[in-house]
Amino acid sequence: MAKTLNKRWTTTTSNSRTTADPTASDYVSFEFNSSGNYYIIKADKSMISGTYTLNTVDSLVTLFNGSSATSQYGTLNIEEITDTKLIFRLTLPTVATPIDISTTAITTSVGSSSGTSVNNTTKIAKSWKVDTYTSNNTTYTITAPMYAYVVFTENGTYWTETYNGPGTTVQLSNGQWKWSDATQTNVCTVMTDTTPDCSGSATSISFDGDNNLIMTSGSASNPTIYHFVPLTLN
Repeated sequence: MAKTLNKRWTTTTSNSRTTADPTASDYVSFEFNSSGNYYIIKADKSMISGTYTLNTVDSLVTLFNGSSATSQYGTLNIEEITDTKLIFRLTLPTVATPIDISTTAITTSVGSSSGTSVNNTTKIAKSWKVDTYTSNNTTYTITAPMYAYVVFTENGTYWTETYNGPGTTVQLSNGQWKWSDATQTNVCTVMTDTTPDCSGSATSISFDGDNNLIMTSGSASNPTIYHFVPLTLN
C-alpha cells in the first residue's frame, strides 16, 4: 500500500465531492512521498505540508503539522486504493463532519539522470527559502518580514509563496517542473498543472558545498542568481 500511496493524487469536479460538505471543494491535490512527507494544495493555492505515518492494518494515514510528531492536521481513512484511484475519508479536528474525497493519480516524470552518480532530483525535492539573490551584479539579503518560499517535489509539483513586506499581499502559485535534460542541471517550470514543454529558456541548477540550492537565469554577462537554504517545516 505504501508504494501505491506515494504519488500525487488530484481531485476533479466530477468525482471528488462525494458528500454535500462544501469543504471538500477546498482541496485540489494530495501528494505523498517515500521520505514520509505529504503536500496538500488547496483551491486558494495555499499548501499544507508535513510528515505522515501509514497504518496498513487500519488503512489509516495520520497527517502531522510540519515536523511535529504529535500535532495533527488530520487523518485519512483509505476506503479504496489502486494504482490510479484513491478514495478516502478526511477527518479534521476543526471540522465536525468527515469529508469523503475521491482522487485520481497523476503520473509526472521529472526526468532521469544520465549517470548513476548524480541524482539531483533527491537533492532538489524539498522545501526551500530564498536567502539572498543577485541582480545587476548586486547581492540582496531577504530579511523579515519579507520572504520567498519554493517547493519542488519528486512527483513534479512546483509551488511558490512570496511576501514583499508591508503594503503588499502574499502571492501564491503552483504548477509543475521537470529537468530539461538528463544532466539534471537545468529545470523548466510552468505555473499551471500541466507538464512543462521546456521550449523556452531553462533555469540553471547547482548546489553549494552545504547542498544549498542555487538557481541562475538570464544572460551569462548579467545573470540573476537566487540562493536557497532548506525551509524547516514548522
